[in-house]
Amino acid sequence: MKNVVEKELLERIEKLQSLELSRSLRYENSTIKEILFTLSFTLFFLLLYFFKKQFYRIVAIIFDREPYAQECSFNIYLINRVLGICLFPINIALAFVKPTVISSETLLIIGYVIIGFFYIFRIFREFQISKKNRVSLFYIFLYFCTLEILPILLLIKVLT
Repeated sequence: MKNVVEKELLERIEKLQSLELSRSLRYENSTIKEILFTLSFTLFFLLLYFFKKQFYRIVAIIFDREPYAQECSFNIYLINRVLGICLFPINIALAFVKPTVISSETLLIIGYVIIGFFYIFRIFREFQISKKNRVSLFYIFLYFCTLEILPILLLIKVLT
């Protein structure tokens, strides 16, 4: 189980940073600021998913819901793998397609839309699993506010 968690974290990091890292490495004259931004972006998501995973484990142990937590973790893992496969062509295009064919900004927007779609799908799937396991709507609401919405708002605050 520990290897699966480590693989999931590494794949999530690769997926989330692939768009930004490809953009930074595409230009030969990357500044220190761009490199630090990419590293801080990666570190933020690494810590976010590490703490999220630990939170799942702790809550599952406290409330004796380990099969439910394993199902949620498996779905997150599966959705992340499919997302990585979908982002792979965009990453390749960012590295090898000339900007006269399609601009890198357009490719980045497409990539962000794909990430957003999968993120919404993952939230919907977690909601379905929670309802199947008879979790209260109040607890589902608290979960989404603390572990899904709050990190996004913090990221927006940091980036602006």
